[in-house]
Amino acid sequence: MQQINTRLLKNRLAQLDIPVVPNPSHIVPVLVGEAETCKIASDQLLREHGIYVQSINYPTVAKGEERLRITPTPGHNEKMADYLVNALETIWRKNGFKRVNDWKNLGGRAGVGTNAPNPKPIWTDSQLS
Repeated sequence: MQQINTRLLKNRLAQLDIPVVPNPSHIVPVLVGEAETCKIASDQLLREHGIYVQSINYPTVAKGEERLRITPTPGHNEKMADYLVNALETIWRKNGFKRVNDWKNLGGRAGVGTNAPNPKPIWTDSQLS
């Protein structure tokens, strides 16, 4: 169920051009790109939407690759995912945060906005069905 929830969330964010660092795991790293901006996003998610999402900054990730670390669990459901996606879209729009296309225009960062192939998921479709 965790991998299904992860795929759902990654797909919904992709539809809104919200930048997710490509990876095969259950972690959904949303690229923000600056430590201060990442903290703003994390703080606004908690304060305005009641959602705790950890900001990940240097030295855990390279400077310029700061991100929000979202970890869907089997206990999450589609309604919760929709709430999170809507909250992220609100924050991205309100603050003018970079979207996938913006990263592409800058040459890409952390696998976002590049032509690199997406990693294969850990779980195949047949394993999840």
